[in-house]
Amino acid sequence: MINQLLAAKEKLYFKPEEWEIRGLNPSPDETQNEMRQVIHEFIDLAIEKIKIKGKIGEDDIIDNLKLLKKGIYSNFDTEEREWVSDIWAEIISDLGLDINKIEEREWSDFLSTDMLKNTLKEVENAGFKSNDPTILLFKQTVARQLKSNNEPIENIINITGLTEEEIGKLSE
Repeated sequence: MINQLLAAKEKLYFKPEEWEIRGLNPSPDETQNEMRQVIHEFIDLAIEKIKIKGKIGEDDIIDNLKLLKKGIYSNFDTEEREWVSDIWAEIISDLGLDINKIEEREWSDFLSTDMLKNTLKEVENAGFKSNDPTILLFKQTVARQLKSNNEPIENIINITGLTEEEIGKLSE
């Protein structure tokens, strides 16, 4: 497993032709280097877990993803994050782990209160009026997810601006 991870670390990611295949304009060199850095950090963390425990499991991968998504990764745009995540998924699958189970668990954890709050702010700052149907729909979606995260109703009201009655009417 370690040799497999070291080989993945040596691979040159984000070659010019790969950007074209994905239909993207290449990000600046600095951003591409940061994207590679996040992939290498993921691989290094996986190697470290294997050296300590003799293996790597789903919980280890999820812990690594949580840690890395708090760093430089959060500064990438959507396409860059998606591409890095695709590479992580490829590496995880190569390790023989069930990427679908990890993604399902990781995605529910990823939809944390802070993530939802920040995303809602970004949507509101995109120029939509607060009574715009798109904003209302998104607030409802955020409220549903926060409810499923067992977030207290007071926090959901503060984050979304919806009333307790509006939130109560939402089905999960």
